[in-house]
Amino acid sequence: MYVIAGIIEREGNLIFNTALVIDRQGNVLGKYRKTHLPESEVMAGVTPGNTYPVFKTDFGTIGLETCYDNFFPEVARSLALGGAEIIFLPIWGDTRANGYIWDIVARARAIDNSVFLVASNYSNTRSLIIDPDGRILADTGGTSGTAMAEIDLDARTIVRWLSFHGFGEWKYLYPAERRTDTYGPLLGSSLH
Repeated sequence: MYVIAGIIEREGNLIFNTALVIDRQGNVLGKYRKTHLPESEVMAGVTPGNTYPVFKTDFGTIGLETCYDNFFPEVARSLALGGAEIIFLPIWGDTRANGYIWDIVARARAIDNSVFLVASNYSNTRSLIIDPDGRILADTGGTSGTAMAEIDLDARTIVRWLSFHGFGEWKYLYPAERRTDTYGPLLGSSLH
């Protein structure tokens, strides 16, 4: 099996919240450094990462995001545009609205980017496996345990599009239909 392992990584004087991809032979295939840090990590001296790498495995192309990264839709979008078919998300928990929106946000990330999303939750919130249509395939129900599901990366969801004369798949249409020329405010510094 492959393992996604969260570690505290030190490089010189810098500390990162890092997720490793460990392959079937126990080798580190790659790493992702968390890009969005909550105040507690910033105060502890953690440095944010600045890239969204994807990793080719023998079962598909994967991307990683960690905890607070999931609050920002741009992270999942960056991973999907980089070719991720599955996004793995180790997360402490999303307690906004007393946890009400946790699975809604996770499902939206999967739907918007036409990816599978596998969320491993460290709190009493549900760990989930979600398909690209937002269906929950497996769920721990908010207790400790393992969620398992068989997924088909070759499955196709064909839909009709108004801007296209015919049918297509969202995972191919949204990159072609994006209007990056209109996203200026998203590319600038944060608004206050």
